[in-house]
Amino acid sequence: MALNVLVVSDGSPTVEAIASRLAAEMGTHGFFDGIVLPSAAPAQLSAAELQLLHDYEATFKVREIAGYNWANPTLGLNYPAYSGGLDGMTATVTASGLAGPFSYLNGPVPLDDLSSTVTESYGYLATPLDSTFTPLLTAPVPGTSDAGSLIGVYSTGGREQLVMTFGFNANQQHAKVLTHGLISWLTRGISLSYSRNYFSAHIDDVLLPDG
Repeated sequence: MALNVLVVSDGSPTVEAIASRLAAEMGTHGFFDGIVLPSAAPAQLSAAELQLLHDYEATFKVREIAGYNWANPTLGLNYPAYSGGLDGMTATVTASGLAGPFSYLNGPVPLDDLSSTVTESYGYLATPLDSTFTPLLTAPVPGTSDAGSLIGVYSTGGREQLVMTFGFNANQQHAKVLTHGLISWLTRGISLSYSRNYFSAHIDDVLLPDG
């Protein structure tokens, strides 16, 4: 049995982070069981090529991850209520996310803020346009009581497209936390490997003073 995912990359950190996780979680042979794109409409693909991908996804019920996008109605979202840095925000996995691909999380996902002089994650916060869009990860829109989507599923034309409206790279902690769930959603939970988190204590540190 083989599981294969088509990754169309422009070298952007978000797509490379997902590709890195794919390499760690599965072998790749044969037909495509998932598609990862830099965005919903990457400049490297012509309209005809993009339509072929859409037809393939609809025909074979293959899911797609659209890596980094400006929120807009063509993706099932309203226009952004906020655009800018997300460093230090606490994102929240929605009920749909906890019941689905992010069931291994308990809800809150802090976004890295390692430097006060560098914007580490930039994104767009927007609310769903209608019921075709299901948020999986949200963050509070500054100055409002609204929650804007960072990760959500847009279902249209027989296709399921996971739309992300913020960028990240493979070294960020929130990327490490979230990318397993992205892969689980993409492949409908099918994996050819194990994913494990380990905690170990060094015996020579037990009961010693701690700074």
